[in-house]
Amino acid sequence: MQPLKKRIYASAFLLAAVLAFNILCYFNINNNVKQSSRLENALLLVSNVQGQAQEISQGILVLTIHQSFSPEVYSGHKNELVLVNTECNKNYTALNRIVNDNFSPSSPSIKELRKFFSRVTDNFNRLTQKANEVLSSPQKFMNDYDFAAAVRKNEAELRNQLPLLTQSIQNIDSRVEMQISNMNTAIILSLLIALLLIALLLVAPTIKLNIKGDEQLQQTLNEVKTSETLLRTVLDSSPDFIFILDKNQKYKMVNKTLSDAMDLQPGDFLGKDDLELGLSSDMILGNLAKGFKGLWNDNKEVLETGKIKFIPEETLHLNGKKRIVSMTKAPLTDANGEVWGLLGFANDITDRIEMQGLLVKEKINRHNVIAKATIDAQEKERDQMGKELHDNVNQILTSAKLFLESAENGNAEKHRKTGIELIGSAIHEIRKLSKSFVPPSLNGSGLIVSVNDLMENIEQTGAIKTKFTTAISDEHKIDKGLKLTIYRIIQEQTTNILKYAEASQIEVELFENENQLHLVIADDGKGFDVNQCRGGVGITNMMNRAEIYQGKLFIDSAPGNGCTLSVDFKLDS
Repeated sequence: MQPLKKRIYASAFLLAAVLAFNILCYFNINNNVKQSSRLENALLLVSNVQGQAQEISQGILVLTIHQSFSPEVYSGHKNELVLVNTECNKNYTALNRIVNDNFSPSSPSIKELRKFFSRVTDNFNRLTQKANEVLSSPQKFMNDYDFAAAVRKNEAELRNQLPLLTQSIQNIDSRVEMQISNMNTAIILSLLIALLLIALLLVAPTIKLNIKGDEQLQQTLNEVKTSETLLRTVLDSSPDFIFILDKNQKYKMVNKTLSDAMDLQPGDFLGKDDLELGLSSDMILGNLAKGFKGLWNDNKEVLETGKIKFIPEETLHLNGKKRIVSMTKAPLTDANGEVWGLLGFANDITDRIEMQGLLVKEKINRHNVIAKATIDAQEKERDQMGKELHDNVNQILTSAKLFLESAENGNAEKHRKTGIELIGSAIHEIRKLSKSFVPPSLNGSGLIVSVNDLMENIEQTGAIKTKFTTAISDEHKIDKGLKLTIYRIIQEQTTNILKYAEASQIEVELFENENQLHLVIADDGKGFDVNQCRGGVGITNMMNRAEIYQGKLFIDSAPGNGCTLSVDFKLDS
């Protein structure tokens, strides 16, 4: 029995080494997951800084070039620049902490990242410095076009550098994910090697032993039981789900982590498959319509090919709880190399996925808030400019008309010159406001009347026929901002049709159906390749406007087949 005891001690040492290795891998995986989370947060911050840097540049240009704002509007633009500049500095400070304080500087990829970040920092500091200079002395830079050109150049360099920074972060994140996968595979291989060595050290020699007596047999069985207990301790100490299936996909072993997750005992699994344990047939057999690929499909592939398979994300419903796991499945073979089962290892990544979802949701909400606030500010500014056009230019033209009419009653030359001067003044005022326009007064005439007017104005050009049909029960229940968004989309698309489509007819439909509002704009023009034109300014503006009110925009077009644009809105949005 002395050699057997040595083998038992060797097995215990081996199991202890495997346990220590698995614990070390677990902490490394945990550190890598945290590092991946920081990298994903860095990507979100880079995206925020990119958008806010553009807003800072636009704010500087507005304050330095435009002069036609009222004091209230000018103050509003200045306050917006202060807020965006402050928020951008906060995001960049957080990004700087992540890049410079949380990673080892010896890594070549981190050195490359910090190299990109250093370039971005130089441009970012120059842009924020210009913003601070404008905020502190706005009159100093009024109509300073050289300063404005420098701001544009600075913002363009920053806009070109940020994608390089983003790509560098994504490359590091990909390597971190690969390290996590490699460590998971290493854990499985260590368990397989431990099982194989234990079999070589204990099982095979034990079978060959010539047992001579009940006492000796009992002692041998106790020693084997001790080894099994040690192996069970290793498996149960793992925080991940571990299981072994035979070739018929019936359980041969599960660890305590998995049995606890299903509120069962490990012995309840033995000899049963997933369906016999009461798991959902959709989850086991697969139902793509419900988002299930089927656990047995992956098991069958491993058992048939004899190759290890890694599944980055798999959704499980265990004991009424939804869990998202990354799973690795490896074949188990006998002495002849025949596959008799598989070993599965599932790492619960539910918390990580939920955190990613929260970050994405926060980014989308932030984007929507900023976009809506920007559009509201633009519409308020245009309305103010329209009133100025009416109250100022109209009065000048009225006075000019009176002077020209009075030229017939005496002092003709004087009145004529005065009238001409007033007309010149009106032209000057109009030029100042030529880049602005007044939004349609949807509060007064309503959306349907405004669209009808737009269609009539287009048809009066004689270049194209129009048709507008609507079926809305009560226009007043539609949000004012949503009505304006719909009008702007119609205005943008009809302009695109007149410029590029070479169409003979435009049809616009606006109707509601089951608490949804549908807008359809169709033409019989020459059409275009949607994939090539999707990034155009006009299409992008319409998509951004639709997204503010959770609308979905679709474009159906092909060369020679005209174009149909449709947008769906929820009326309660």
